[in-house]
Amino acid sequence: MGRSLNLSLITSFRDFVSEAELVDIPLLGGKFTWGNNLDPPTFVRLDRFLFSTELCPMFLDMVQNLLEKSLSDHNAISIKVDGSKRAAKAWADKSLVIDRKRVQFLEKEIHVLEGQIQA
Repeated sequence: MGRSLNLSLITSFRDFVSEAELVDIPLLGGKFTWGNNLDPPTFVRLDRFLFSTELCPMFLDMVQNLLEKSLSDHNAISIKVDGSKRAAKAWADKSLVIDRKRVQFLEKEIHVLEGQIQA
């Protein structure tokens, strides 16, 4: 059978997503990205794009799309952004200020999570 769940790692990841203020935008075209093809079936959403709440206002029309399943038991997802000109202008106007300390904090958190995954 598969590996058992590491609840500590799951909690660490959720804490990281919360601390980083990341959000999961809606998925269009379905609810799940994986199915086990058994009877009864199990469906879950394994794949997603996470975005900073600081960047979301610049990409108001950003959507995730569920692509058709191929030979795999996975459905790929894609992202579509129609507001790239608006976002580029925001960057050019320097209306988005990057907090270097926050970036360093998030980099450290990612490093810790990577270490936990490899352990």
